[in-house]
Amino acid sequence: MLALACAAPWVLAAEELPEARLATTSTFVWQARSDTSWATGLVAALGAGAIAGYLVHRDRRKRFEIALEGRLRTEKFISELSVSLINVSADQVDQVVISALERVRSAMSIEHCLLFTCILKAEDVVITHEAGDLQRPPLSEINGSTFPWLLFQLAKGGTIRMHDISQDLPQEAERERKACDEHGLKSVLIIPLRTTDTEVRGIAYATTGETRQWADDLTSSLQLIGDVLLSSLTAKQAETALRQTETSMTLAAESAMLGFWRWYPDENRSWLTDQARAIYGFDKDTRGTHADYLKRIHPEDRAAALARFARAIKLDESFEHEYRLLFAQNEIRWVVVRARLVRKPNGRLQEIVGVSIDVTKDREQELRMHRQHEEMARLGRVAVMGEMTASLAHELNQPLTAIVTNASAARRFMSRDNPDPEVMNDLLQDITTAGQRAGEIIRGIRSMVKPGGAGREALDVNNLISEVLRLMKTDIMAKSGSVDLDLAPQLPQINAVAVQFQQVLMNLLMNALEAMQQLPVSSRRITISSSSPGDDSVSITVRDLGSGLPKDVPGRRLFDQFYSTKPDGMGMGLAIARSIVEGHGGTLEGCDHPDGGAKFTLTLPIRRPAPPSSRPA
Repeated sequence: MLALACAAPWVLAAEELPEARLATTSTFVWQARSDTSWATGLVAALGAGAIAGYLVHRDRRKRFEIALEGRLRTEKFISELSVSLINVSADQVDQVVISALERVRSAMSIEHCLLFTCILKAEDVVITHEAGDLQRPPLSEINGSTFPWLLFQLAKGGTIRMHDISQDLPQEAERERKACDEHGLKSVLIIPLRTTDTEVRGIAYATTGETRQWADDLTSSLQLIGDVLLSSLTAKQAETALRQTETSMTLAAESAMLGFWRWYPDENRSWLTDQARAIYGFDKDTRGTHADYLKRIHPEDRAAALARFARAIKLDESFEHEYRLLFAQNEIRWVVVRARLVRKPNGRLQEIVGVSIDVTKDREQELRMHRQHEEMARLGRVAVMGEMTASLAHELNQPLTAIVTNASAARRFMSRDNPDPEVMNDLLQDITTAGQRAGEIIRGIRSMVKPGGAGREALDVNNLISEVLRLMKTDIMAKSGSVDLDLAPQLPQINAVAVQFQQVLMNLLMNALEAMQQLPVSSRRITISSSSPGDDSVSITVRDLGSGLPKDVPGRRLFDQFYSTKPDGMGMGLAIARSIVEGHGGTLEGCDHPDGGAKFTLTLPIRRPAPPSSRPA
């Protein structure tokens, strides 16, 4: 019937056809009606095919709509997630990231979502942010563990997709398998997002209820979510680091009294930090014009500051200058300015960037120190006068004692009958020599304190020793001492002041004589030796046979001013001696001799001939 119905529109009445066509048409109609079974099957097949095609098309369209709807939901979720992270403060970003992971976990039906960092050198995995099933232990428990297979895969930069961990995890991943079993993980998706030479940062998803097929579309969406979260987290961490750096710099600048500023010449205004405004005394409404700065600079420093500024602009160079600022009630503030010029591409001056440093405290401290130095210098001059007085008394004591002794001997000699003129002449000669010696000492001390000092001359060390022994002949005899000489021949000369080194040797000889007064007369022997221990120095050694140096006194203490081991000593002899020797570039040391007694050694540099003059004759 269906076939007939379909064919009916094509059947015409006989009278509607041409006469010649009637027989043919009738035959066709009869044949058509006679094959109704075949036509019915054909039409049914065509209809079934159309219905099947329609159903397939509808199914594809449905799946496409579902996929499109899912993609749109994912994109909307990512868009909302991105917007939610824009205005988050750095101290809240961690909590917001965890909340976002929780939303992903809920929307995707994934039990664990987490951000991680793999430290390649330490082979360490650290989970930084996690959203997980509260009924199960957090995966952050694995922090600090080592997973060689996982680290190797991440280092290669590939995504790790395990739809079924029991089937997909290789045998060599023993530690990874153990960790998955302990936490009941069924499927895992690990996506590296940022890879450097030292670390890998990424996002991971894991299921515990059932296995999960990580399709390409799903993996792409989850990777995009990870990129958004990590980018926001990285930006906020950089912001935090920048803020901390700025805070540290601000604190350092304030501690160092640094004020940063920029001056724009075209606009004749400045940008200043709060510290810079505090240094110059500008309030918030002050534009910081050229005139504002000039008004603050001390009138006495203004011309020099302008000249330095003009020179820097002319030579196009950075500059540094120090000047004073003058405030109300004559308050003065010292400022050091360091600045550089910034020019436009056409060469015009665009701005001057600089820093001003308040150095007022430093300058006030320098002024106080200068005043203290002046006071110390005055006290030093007073102390030097006292030392000179003590030195003069100490050094004049020996020749004055010799004069008195010889004069007394001369009076006793004159009281005899028939005094010998030659002996009397010797006594008078000794008195004259001692008086001359006293005059030399006074002249030597005066030469030490007057500008230029005493004149030095070439001296033979052995002759100097002989002259000192001649001058001290009376003292040596009075103390029943004797002197043995061990002088090296042909020693190099030294360049020194003769009277000063006579003073040094006489002091050492007198100390040696006094140190042996408790010994028998036959043991009161002094040995004086000279030598040249090197090519550039000469040494003189004075050794006695006394009890040696005090055991409870440090060696250097012996040379301190006003320190003496003798009851009636002034404590100036060795101090003056060392001062003279060191003033000539030498050294004076004292120690115990291994065979007993004390030994003092003075070492002096040899005299160097003056270089020939380069001036033509």
